[in-house]
Amino acid sequence: MFETIVHLTTAALELAGIFVMTGGMLAASLVALARAARGMAGSHLYEWYRQTLARAILLGLEFLVAADIINTVA
Repeated sequence: MFETIVHLTTAALELAGIFVMTGGMLAASLVALARAARGMAGSHLYEWYRQTLARAILLGLEFLVAADIINTVA
């Protein structure tokens, strides 16, 4: 029973990581398109987009690493 709970928990954390990364990518892309349409400068837009994508990827990877650690320890 404990193993089942651990595996379900790690699966949920992995899904959360995937959703955070994909959701962050989609949200950043949509906002970047809106900002580009309003005339935001290319270099500023690029830096903002890059930083926002990096934040989403890092947060998603934290979920994936946590799931991997829990799965390894259990």
